[in-house]
Amino acid sequence: MIHNFNLNKKNTLISLILLLGSFTWSYAQITGSSSVQANSTHTYQFNNGQSQYPNNWIISGGTLLSSWKSGSTYYVSAKWDGGMSNGTVVFTSTGNYLYVSIASSAPSTPSTPTIQSTNCGNTVLARGNPPSGVTWYWQSTSSGTSTSNSSSTITKTSGTIQYLRARSSSGTWSSSSSNKSYSINTVPAIPSAPTVVNDCGSAVLTKGSSPSGITWYWQSSSSGTSTSNSMTTISRTTGTVYYLRARNNSSGCWSSSRTVNYSINSVPSIPSAPAVTNNCGSSILTKGSSPSGITWYWQSSSNGTSTSSSSTSITRNSGTVYYLRARNNSSGCWSSTRTINYSINSVPGTPST
Repeated sequence: MIHNFNLNKKNTLISLILLLGSFTWSYAQITGSSSVQANSTHTYQFNNGQSQYPNNWIISGGTLLSSWKSGSTYYVSAKWDGGMSNGTVVFTSTGNYLYVSIASSAPSTPSTPTIQSTNCGNTVLARGNPPSGVTWYWQSTSSGTSTSNSSSTITKTSGTIQYLRARSSSGTWSSSSSNKSYSINTVPAIPSAPTVVNDCGSAVLTKGSSPSGITWYWQSSSSGTSTSNSMTTISRTTGTVYYLRARNNSSGCWSSSRTVNYSINSVPSIPSAPAVTNNCGSSILTKGSSPSGITWYWQSSSNGTSTSSSSTSITRNSGTVYYLRARNNSSGCWSSTRTINYSINSVPGTPST
């Protein structure tokens, strides 16, 4: 005969021992509530089909409140306050004793976890709610017995499968585990450092080749997610820092940012107009004072870069145009050209004899 007792505390073995004295019974029956809660009170009855009955009950896992006889049946009132767990009640007979014991049963396999969210770099799995007296634990293998994580969710950054296993309050594990397969959207690696060429008036940044399925995008901020510029090179005329970030073309996941530092060699301002004195047979061009760190050089062409003449004045005996251009002494950057127009008053020829 079997009774099911569902109790919410932590003993692994609960026994009702009915002391039968010196008699051996060929027929015995105990009846009562098959489903009880911890600290509840229930009545049980014993009938062995004989004219002789025991008058002493021993209860393990509870408190004997009272016992009595009515007709041919003995009764006992017990309060289950000794602490018990879910199990199956089994009655066995050994010698002159009838044992009623609860052997803790294995909890059911947990329901299958669900995927709560799939993010860039991790996937969050969620479990349901276990029955009373049972705890569900996350496991790395189907036969795992770790009790380190019973949270309602678990965040996975690697792997492809996660297990969930039930454990009763008495320490009995479920015979099998439920599991959930998942995937993780990988975060792309940070782009390699681009090359930087600091030109006069601009800096040219040149990135390398991105891996297959990945695109590297230029960004104006470290957390930028703009997909407007994936050109190989970008020219910067202001600022000192720019960013390069990788994006997975299928998942849309972004990498961390590559910080690109650069400097821009400033272009000197165009020189001020020199003074022009048109003399007889020549013109004298006189420049002003250049700023600190800058030198103004006379040039014979508008794109000249000669550093041979930086004198204050220069005398022209022919032509009608000359040029003046500024150069940064440290960076070597040249300004735009100042065009200087002049004329030469011709000298009359010597009179004939």
